[in-house]
Amino acid sequence: MPEKSLSDAELKDFEAALNRFDPVLVRGVLDDVGVAPLPGEGTDATASGPLDFGSIPAGALVYRTETGQLRLRLTVTQITGASYEEFELTDAHFATLVRAAIERLEGRS
Repeated sequence: MPEKSLSDAELKDFEAALNRFDPVLVRGVLDDVGVAPLPGEGTDATASGPLDFGSIPAGALVYRTETGQLRLRLTVTQITGASYEEFELTDAHFATLVRAAIERLEGRS
């Protein structure tokens, strides 16, 4: 089981901070700051695909899997439909990535 360094409360705080912004902008910034700056962590989404409109609200969802892995799910709705991408990250990588993304997003405001 992976080592957890972020509490559930910290994860919810990160989730709330990301959800202050449009998920399309969040996804773009994640590309800018790099989804995988650490060796061994891939840049590809762990899971992705289309969704039915309204099945899952747009935005960020942060959760742990049954095995303790940290997941970031971004759901985006557009005229063409809804879709999601999900990334599995270490706690340290997630915290670094989200802090950098929020800094850039706040700079755009």
